[in-house]
Amino acid sequence: ETGSGMAMEQIRLIASTGAKAIDVGGAGGTNFIAIETARTGRALSDDLLGWGIPTALSALEAAHVLPSGMDLIVSGGVRTPLDALKSFALGASAVGIAAPVLRRTEQEGVEAAVLWLKEYLATLKKCMMLLGRTSITDVAHHPVVITGRAAQWLEARGISPGKYARRSS
Repeated sequence: ETGSGMAMEQIRLIASTGAKAIDVGGAGGTNFIAIETARTGRALSDDLLGWGIPTALSALEAAHVLPSGMDLIVSGGVRTPLDALKSFALGASAVGIAAPVLRRTEQEGVEAAVLWLKEYLATLKKCMMLLGRTSITDVAHHPVVITGRAAQWLEARGISPGKYARRSS
């Protein structure tokens, strides 16, 4: 996906093709509708510019229907180590991070971007330690309390937010 996220119905269809992984590319990161609108010089309503399923909700829908052995990649607004940690807690096998790396590369050079990534990973490891988790797959078993709009979304889509709060390793 390229910035609009995916619903569980789309994810099921892709999974049925035998795909080994899926990247939800949720709304919250690079907005390709906005990029194409700017590139063509055409106007587009705010409703269409804001189109999409937020990354975390798309990841939760994916996690609900992904078959065993199919990897979930979460991208779309993953900017901080805490964003990555939350993605792993929702079931991601990997995260995609573009804007922060590209921005640093463009503004400060490749070495600065590499240093930033090393610091990012070190901070992610510290966050995992604070959870008492030693691997990314172990983070996926950590309890997560989902409230507010996200919980309402999940309930409307037939996914129990409570199952995330009650899980353990």
